[in-house]
This record gives sequence, structure tokens and C-alpha cells, in this order.
Amino acid sequence: MDEAERCGRVGYLHLGKLLTIGTPSELKKIPDVNPPGYRRLEITTEDTAELLVRLKHRPTVREATIFGQSIHALIEEGDELADIASPHVTIRPTVANLEDVFVTIARKRQAELAALES
Repeated sequence: MDEAERCGRVGYLHLGKLLTIGTPSELKKIPDVNPPGYRRLEITTEDTAELLVRLKHRPTVREATIFGQSIHALIEEGDELADIASPHVTIRPTVANLEDVFVTIARKRQAELAALES
């Protein structure tokens, strides 16, 4: 999605349906991507898969996804992740990129479809 960051307009297709379209800047401002009361973090560790499982079971984590060698997580303000801090874990604030946007809107669409089926 690095190339998409340089585009004038970007559209997201998921399961054959256009989910949204806009400039990269507009898409990164979608409320579900940056909800109030949450912050986005990039977390790097030696065992990314194990940490991802731990994060997904944490009630303060709204979203956690592997991106390359790191995890992008959307975590409630106030959760300092003190219990995962170690010399082998790097935690830094980050901003949403277009991959984060796609993951967020695709998951929301999947949840909507699941709700319709039940």
C-alpha cells in the first residue's frame, strides 16, 4: 500500500464491493480508524505472533494486526502496556497508514455481513 499513499484518490474493494473512496488524507481521518479515547501504537518484538495473541485477548485493545516485523495496535488511552514491556519489546506511537485503514473498514464490513446473516 506504499504506492497508494502517493495517489490522489484511493478506493477499497472487499469481496467485490467498494467500501470507500477518498484521498489518503481523508481515509486516514475516518472516525473508525482513529476513534476518540484510543491511540495507535507500533510494537516490535522477537515473537510477534505470540504477542499478537496476547494483545487480542486484552480488553483495552480494539485492533491488533501484524505489519511486516511489527504489530499495529489500537489501544485505549491509559493502557501503558507495562506488563509486556521488556528489553525485547519496542513500543512507539504511530499514525494510521492506508493498511490500517483497509484493515479497519474491512473488519467493520465483515462484522456487518455477519450480523445480517444471524
